[in-house]
Amino acid sequence: MSVLSNIFYSETKKNWQQLASEIGGEFVDGGFWKKDKVVLKYRKTEIVLETHTVSRGKNSSTYTRMKFPFNSVNGFNLSISSENFFTHLVKKIGFNDIEIGEFEFDDKIYLKSNNEKKAKSFFSSTILKEETFNVVNITESFLSIKRHDSLFFFTESEAPNPFYVVLSKLGVESDIDVLKSWLNLCKITLDRLIEIGEAEDVSPDFEN
Repeated sequence: MSVLSNIFYSETKKNWQQLASEIGGEFVDGGFWKKDKVVLKYRKTEIVLETHTVSRGKNSSTYTRMKFPFNSVNGFNLSISSENFFTHLVKKIGFNDIEIGEFEFDDKIYLKSNNEKKAKSFFSSTILKEETFNVVNITESFLSIKRHDSLFFFTESEAPNPFYVVLSKLGVESDIDVLKSWLNLCKITLDRLIEIGEAEDVSPDFEN
């Protein structure tokens, strides 16, 4: 690890420790071999902040992600990202996104779902809509609500049975205010999923 990498790692660790303290969570020191984490119990699940590295041959990319499992009622899937070159390209070839009827949101945010009616109901919450717009558009992050079947994405101790909400972005995020906005969005997302009947307010069932 280079000197600059060491400095950046130490700063990130310090900020994550401070974040855990301020939100009433737990900082889990991964030491040399494992990843550092911040864990917060919310309702009947755990929201986890961590990094995740994807290898592509000789190259690799590190992402920061915040995730939590929940028991899905009807298998509602939703992906949320900021509009970009790729989303504009797929629209041109006929893969249109879902629009909720508000110009600024629809112009900046790209939505895909397996249930358009439920997605619109999900975003009928003003606070959720505003927080999603601010987090996804400003921090250029991506949020997904779906079953993650791949153990490539999770560790072997994590079951693919529950659905997950995953908020992620490329790079290592250490800004405490940004991470707090992520956490707020995760909480609001779970609250809203429960309100519209797409999540059970019970501890997620893991099949090991």
